[in-house]
Amino acid sequence: MVGLLPGTGGARVQYEEIYQEADLECIEAVLEDHPEVRVLWGRPEVVEVGGVSPVLHVTVEAVVESQIRRRDPPEAEEAFRRLLGMGFGGRAARGAIANLFLVQLFPVLEHGVPFDRESYAGQLGMLGAVDVGKVGRNDPCPCGSGKKFKTCCLEVADALVPDRWAGWMLLGAGRYILSEDPRSWPDDPLLFQMENRAAIAEALARYSWSPELRTSRSWQTWRGL
Repeated sequence: MVGLLPGTGGARVQYEEIYQEADLECIEAVLEDHPEVRVLWGRPEVVEVGGVSPVLHVTVEAVVESQIRRRDPPEAEEAFRRLLGMGFGGRAARGAIANLFLVQLFPVLEHGVPFDRESYAGQLGMLGAVDVGKVGRNDPCPCGSGKKFKTCCLEVADALVPDRWAGWMLLGAGRYILSEDPRSWPDDPLLFQMENRAAIAEALARYSWSPELRTSRSWQTWRGL
């Protein structure tokens, strides 16, 4: 897959270099929050679990972790500190920023357009600082673009409202967490890990016994690990 990510000074990089944008230290920091995903590292045949790509989820959050640490863009670190000051945990604060990052990343991946660093910085400045529910459709957009809100950030308004469950990942439900409705989720990372481990185990078993997979190059590589 080819796309673009923001780099230092607005540099354009290929999507396959996302791991370079998220250095190993940042990937490790995110994996501390999602230890159940470690088993999928080096297993390219398992792309999705429960409709989610766990490795991509971790990698995108690691890119954001890198942005926060490097202050590139500086608005990422500022938004992170602001959300912490509002009572959000580190995982939720980073996840809220990752949601905005994905808003900017999707058109890059789908249409090959350059990453809009200026728009991303403006939206980061709004995160946790602007009550978008009180912004009128014809008001100037708080991101500073000079456009009306309805033609600028209105369509991504949901991502501009920080959520305490941002950054949490649920790959299935029914064993330890009984519902996919966030309103019923327990505030217990261990239960999430147990639920996700069960879903990952099922996915690994399903891929392992696929006749097509057993003859594929990725299967042979996996067997050799």
